[in-house]
Amino acid sequence: MAYSGQNSDMSVPCPEGLSLDDAALLDLTQRFHDLHESDRRFAFRNQQPQVRGVRLTARGATSKPGHLAELGTVTDASSARTGERPVYWGTEFVATPVYDGRVLASGATITGPALVEEAFTVVAVAPGWTCSLDDHGSYELRLT
Repeated sequence: MAYSGQNSDMSVPCPEGLSLDDAALLDLTQRFHDLHESDRRFAFRNQQPQVRGVRLTARGATSKPGHLAELGTVTDASSARTGERPVYWGTEFVATPVYDGRVLASGATITGPALVEEAFTVVAVAPGWTCSLDDHGSYELRLT
């Protein structure tokens, strides 16, 4: 909110609720005048402040899905291999197998070094580690 002609706005907390009725808007105006006087040492209580922006926080509830994504059907990880590429694992570049994680099924296990490509991420399986896909579609990494 701001007075007409001002170049800077002030954030004024609104009363919580589902709607702003006339009384709440008058209260908001009073809050602005009080905050302006407290912060800037003056207020024009005879002027109507302008609302120049609104910030909203909303909460909602959604049901939890039974699972996050459909699992693939491939349990033998070698069938999901799509190629390889050089990856730097801390000491040197190593030719690293690449797997299509979207086709892997629960129980599929991959021994590192490996990269498992998913739709929105890549799971890096370092040398000496194994990666298995569980029933919920989560990857479990274990140091072997």
